[in-house]
Amino acid sequence: MKKGQVAIEFIFLILVIIVYLFTVTKPLAESASDAARDIEAITRTDAETQKVVNSVNRLALMGDGSKETISVFTPAKSTIRCFPDGNIGFSLRISDKIKPFPQACQSGTCDKNFPVPKSVKINCLLQTLVGYVQIKKASGEITVTQGS
Repeated sequence: MKKGQVAIEFIFLILVIIVYLFTVTKPLAESASDAARDIEAITRTDAETQKVVNSVNRLALMGDGSKETISVFTPAKSTIRCFPDGNIGFSLRISDKIKPFPQACQSGTCDKNFPVPKSVKINCLLQTLVGYVQIKKASGEITVTQGS
């Protein structure tokens, strides 16, 4: 009779452990996974934006007629733009599941701008920089257009 009671208590103990694992550790693992995906997206978007800034700075040092075509691939929920004030930057929407948001991503949107030297004039003909982007210098001005 005691063997049956021990078996039932063992099964009950295993059931409690399984319920604990699914109710406590699974949400923590999902949260960590979301945070890792967001960090990867921020890092990739930052690297792609830096690639555009480096290209602009390189062409600013070269003579008129210089051009360069680069490929810009951004993760989902992110955009890379160039602004009339000469900055090039990105914005990225991160997961709402991660709270509190990181300091640089208040309200769930990460924004970062890379300043270009004041002496460099940028004429950006694109809303967002994605795919093949052509950067060329003519008459002392850097023009950013869609590449092929």
